[in-house]
Amino acid sequence: MAILNTADLLTRNICCSWSFKRSFSIARTRRLQYIIYTHSIKCTREAVEIRTGWNDDKQTEYAMPRISTVFVFRATFALVLFILIGQILLFTLTRCRGLVDEDTNVKNREKATEDPLEKLLLLTEKIRLLKLDVKNLRRENGALSNVIREQATRNEEISKELARLKKAEKITIAQQLSKEKSQVARGEFLKGQPVRTEFEVVPFDGVAFNAVYQIDHGLSGNPAERPYGFKGKDYFEVMNFAVEALYNYEGKDMETTARDLVDGIMRIDRLVGSQYDFYFKSANSKVFHRVKIERPFGPLRLAGSIETIDTNNELINLILPLSGRLDKFKLFLDNFVDVCIRWDQSVFLTVVFFGQEGKEELETLMKNVSKAENFSDYKLVFTDKPFSRGYGLQQGAVAWEKGNVLMFFCDVDVFFTAGFLERCRFYSTPGVKVYYPVVFSLYNPMIVYGGSPPPTQNQHRINRETGYWRDFGYGMTCQYKNDFINIGGFDLSIKGWGMEDVKLYRSYLASNLVVIRAADRGIFHTWHPKFCSRNLTQAQFLSCIKSKVKSEASQPQLGLLAFGEKIFDEKETNWIEQLQASKKKEITKTQT
Repeated sequence: MAILNTADLLTRNICCSWSFKRSFSIARTRRLQYIIYTHSIKCTREAVEIRTGWNDDKQTEYAMPRISTVFVFRATFALVLFILIGQILLFTLTRCRGLVDEDTNVKNREKATEDPLEKLLLLTEKIRLLKLDVKNLRRENGALSNVIREQATRNEEISKELARLKKAEKITIAQQLSKEKSQVARGEFLKGQPVRTEFEVVPFDGVAFNAVYQIDHGLSGNPAERPYGFKGKDYFEVMNFAVEALYNYEGKDMETTARDLVDGIMRIDRLVGSQYDFYFKSANSKVFHRVKIERPFGPLRLAGSIETIDTNNELINLILPLSGRLDKFKLFLDNFVDVCIRWDQSVFLTVVFFGQEGKEELETLMKNVSKAENFSDYKLVFTDKPFSRGYGLQQGAVAWEKGNVLMFFCDVDVFFTAGFLERCRFYSTPGVKVYYPVVFSLYNPMIVYGGSPPPTQNQHRINRETGYWRDFGYGMTCQYKNDFINIGGFDLSIKGWGMEDVKLYRSYLASNLVVIRAADRGIFHTWHPKFCSRNLTQAQFLSCIKSKVKSEASQPQLGLLAFGEKIFDEKETNWIEQLQASKKKEITKTQT
């Protein structure tokens, strides 16, 4: 009996243990493992209960019933059947899992084959949406561009309006300044005695620090020289007097020295004595102190109180008549840009152009300058009439419609500096005085520099070898428009070269206005070939010949050209024979 119980216990333990390990190893799902694990624990508990009952000392109280062979067989058969069913179930589940995995793999493979198409479709859709976004952005960009363009147009209009207002303000200030200037200078001390012709005028010498520019230079022949001798004594005495007057100006210590002299003029009039008009710079740009001094055949004295001259807002209308010669105009324009646009910034340019040839090129040149320098203070006046300098200047004066303005009559062959523009303002006062500078005329550079002239900007030197004071020329002048109109303007009945400026000069001499005629170191007449037509009147022709001969070279240079190598010969030149031979050549050329 004990043996049977022991066998049964071992059988149950073995079966439970084997079935647990086998089933647990076969099972793959967590649910099936849980069922097998639970069944194993149950079998173990039953075995422990049997073992506990077997070892209990109270065997009499635990009396196990007798187990038959049939029962053992049936239990074993049931256990085997149970294991078999479990194996079948596990196989079925595993197979089902394999089928599921296979179906999943197939679906994954199908999906993998379908992914490129789907991706292509997705990408196509994205591209379509992006194109739509790009189209919308372009539409928005177009709208914004239109807004920006409209805003730019509006800004341009505002800029033009501001420029117009600034110009109007500048003109208004200039008008007011001219009125005040005219009222202050009514008692101009430089007037001197009335004269009848230009030959009676006593010109002024130009004065700079430690230099005097004199028209009547005497035996020295120098158009500019250092003050020495009696001229030097007079110069330094007057300069010290002016500096001392500035020290005492309204009780202020000005700390001014002779080096602060910006410009001055002086002359000796045999009827009234010596006159000096000096301008000294101050702490402010374009603000100057004017000191007027006279020596009426006695000690020096002030000719009135010291004046403060402000030229910041005094506009100059530069009027230039032009017929062709655009190559010269380009050189003139270069100087105008440097001096008037970039430095002075208070100059208006009026060009009166004759004819149609070169008209478009002129407009292009001015547009380029306007764009490059942001300059709009200019006006082009066109006419188809034959060239006449007087007519062109008069048309330029009339073209200004904004009140009284300081005008500078100029030529395309003239080079000027910023210092000249200041003197143009100093010595021109509406209703009081006009300025007629004596221009320094340059000789033919091929003769002066022996056939190898330096660049044009390096030729502007004042000495007896480079040029002379053009004291017979009255074409360059600074005057106010109202004075020009009131005096009657130019005599337009004069045709051809010259004389119209001389008649205007004579008109001013005969008026109550003061004419300031002084050598000006800042304005040059550039040499150019001159043709004197036989169709001119006798006076005009002689004036043209005089200008041509005098402008070619100095007297020593002309002498060397006339004599040539014969200057070293001992024989005298027979000028009569040479003149007769020259005349025969002219007649022969005319006949051929």
